[in-house]
Amino acid sequence: MLDEASACKIITELQDIEEVIPFIFDPHANHVVQRAIQIISNFAKAAADHGDSDAAANLMNQIKFILDDVVSNIEQLSQHRYGCRVVQRAIEYCPEEQRDDVLKEIVECHRNLVEDQFGNYVIQQAIAIGSDELLTAIVESLNEDDAILRFSKHKYASNVVEAMLTNATSREAILNAMLKVSVSSLNGLSS
Repeated sequence: MLDEASACKIITELQDIEEVIPFIFDPHANHVVQRAIQIISNFAKAAADHGDSDAAANLMNQIKFILDDVVSNIEQLSQHRYGCRVVQRAIEYCPEEQRDDVLKEIVECHRNLVEDQFGNYVIQQAIAIGSDELLTAIVESLNEDDAILRFSKHKYASNVVEAMLTNATSREAILNAMLKVSVSSLNGLSS
């Protein structure tokens, strides 16, 4: 395991590169970016837990350039084999303020991610973290034109529906959407 100084040295090397996105798309380098997010965020959390908010803020500033690129390219990264993993690590490990920035961007493009081969994993991770704004947006999407039925049958979107059902916050809304579709289907049969 890297110590804080070694991790910061690696981050400094990454900062010298003009753009992190090519690293995120690389089958090997994306692991370095994922670990950078994870390790620095953990060090920042530990500093904050020990009452050293200045050290925590300084550590998160170390990876701000990565998070800025992630937030600016959220849809493209979320729909990429390796990029989606980096987005998931940002959701999983970043402190609330940075995570909220990522989640806000996901809310903006969630409709394009639910049925995407890789984007559905990002949505599932966001659901697990429990952003109320994202959960509400997804539930509203599922209620539009009875999309719940289409999503439930879709290879990738069905995973999102399942994640919503296992999330206590969204379970009732999803069940209501399913019941609404069932009732309207039954009404269509009786006509």
